[in-house]
Amino acid sequence: MIARIFGDFNGIDGEDVIILTSVGSRRDLAHCPNLKVGDRAVIYDYDREAEAVLDRRNDIWIARVDWDTMVDVTGRQQRPGDQEGKR
Repeated sequence: MIARIFGDFNGIDGEDVIILTSVGSRRDLAHCPNLKVGDRAVIYDYDREAEAVLDRRNDIWIARVDWDTMVDVTGRQQRPGDQEGKR
């Protein structure tokens, strides 16, 4: 089953990844002890979610988001490839 991990879409770094260090991220990661680099996950926050590939940088989990899979879960339509709100 694919992991669901909280990620702050507003906290994207200069390499266009989400660093998974928030309280919610750490909580969700703790429930997935068998995750490994290269695994796919759904990264979510309060109003959107997207698929991502997990990676590690300096012993910290990061998510390389596939922006074409972004879904607005508030009920507003998000077009594939629409990167509004990405930063």
